[in-house]
Amino acid sequence: MLALTACTPSSQSTPSSNGSTLVIADGADTTEMNPQTSLYDSSWRIEDMVYDSLVTTDDKSDILPSLAESWIQDGNSYVFTLRDGVKFSNGRALTADDVVGSLQMLLDPATGSYWASQLGPVTAITAVNDKTVRIDLSAPYTPFLAALASTSAAILPMKEYQDGTFDPSTEMLGTGPFVVDSHTQDQEWQFSANPGYWGAADMDVKAVTLKIVPDDSARIAGLRNGSVDIAYFANPDAPTLLNGVQNVETTVQGSSDTYWLILNAANPDSPFADKAQRQALATAINRDGLIDTALAGAGEATGISPATLPGSCSPDSLPTYDADPAAATNILDGSAAASFNLMAPPYLTSFKPIAQYLQQDAQAAGFNATIETPEMGDYVDRVYTQNPADFDAVIDYFAGYLSPAMAPANAVVIPGETSEFSGFAVETPGLADALAAATSATDTASETAALQTACELVAENAFIIPLATKSTTIGVRTDRVDGTIPAFDGYDIYLRNITTYALKG
Repeated sequence: MLALTACTPSSQSTPSSNGSTLVIADGADTTEMNPQTSLYDSSWRIEDMVYDSLVTTDDKSDILPSLAESWIQDGNSYVFTLRDGVKFSNGRALTADDVVGSLQMLLDPATGSYWASQLGPVTAITAVNDKTVRIDLSAPYTPFLAALASTSAAILPMKEYQDGTFDPSTEMLGTGPFVVDSHTQDQEWQFSANPGYWGAADMDVKAVTLKIVPDDSARIAGLRNGSVDIAYFANPDAPTLLNGVQNVETTVQGSSDTYWLILNAANPDSPFADKAQRQALATAINRDGLIDTALAGAGEATGISPATLPGSCSPDSLPTYDADPAAATNILDGSAAASFNLMAPPYLTSFKPIAQYLQQDAQAAGFNATIETPEMGDYVDRVYTQNPADFDAVIDYFAGYLSPAMAPANAVVIPGETSEFSGFAVETPGLADALAAATSATDTASETAALQTACELVAENAFIIPLATKSTTIGVRTDRVDGTIPAFDGYDIYLRNITTYALKG
């Protein structure tokens, strides 16, 4: 195995032997290659090394040029001017036809991309000329540029796709800063700089090794002994674990991802088919206490619209956010609080301490929660495959994206339509209308008011109980790497600044 192992290394900090290669250790690999259909942030981070989108973002959630050097908005139409000198890594120049074909394929129902709905009411995508693309929408849609900034909206080489020499499900061919040299599943990726990348002249890093190291202690060992330059941690305790490791600087990176407590409101055998039980449990939860105790103080209490995004709703005045066991008891109006199973999935270390904290808050209101941690396949089957779903309550997290109106769309249930939430969700009357008002608002005040309404409706229905925003920790060997980890990233791309990094020594 080429990845770091969990054996105990020397405790002494030694000079890096990585030469001109930047070595990164992450805890998870991906089996997804196609950015249009990838579902997980671990996939987006890898695909972002190879692909570019029309626009990108920064730690302030601003929209910045990428493949498009500029754009203008004319009513419900956007006209993008493509950057000169952009080439795919096979040497072919990017054209407007690649942009048009990529976005049309993304929107095609046959592609099956969940991201298609995030682009909004697109009616036409046309090439004005080789360097200009026009996208028309049927109505105002405030998250449009934010949706284009996602790796899911990456531009693919459509000529090669159409002539059958490129299959995005099995290989990567993009206009981004790196190309894939090799990949050993669940062990490592090898990347080299793309000489045709439009920003190649300003790049210092010429090669990257991404090691897949599931064990936190092994990633810390790699930072300590210098065999790893940058390491990623989802564990909220990582800053404490990294404290005192010589030459390592840690950044706690905020995101718009949010932890949710999901209650099974659709299965009649679940105690949470009863709305009063859902509301009572939600009312008992002290989010500030959860953040301090289970998340090491990292994160913010949130509604369904991520609190870390500008313009999101304030959780302070939402229904069922009282953090009051007595108020929870009053909601039940003499009925007994339920006994239930609380699922903590195995794929994040933070889920177990969150479950333990929620168990205490629930007990204070008379509930009896039994924590279970199923195998990964069992969790996916019981929560997202079976219909009705076979669980009472589960802790999970969901991407919040870049615009405050994007994540709440996950909570919309349309009768007769099937989604991954169908097995446990119930309709929230008025939510779809509130989100439509938010995404079509032409002024900030109207958008904020509509988002507040959406948050209130979700909090009142309480089959989704938003808890807190999710943070991650990145450790960097400062004697080896000169670069800044962004303090925030809406798409959880912690290496977004990699083209600005320089290697020392």
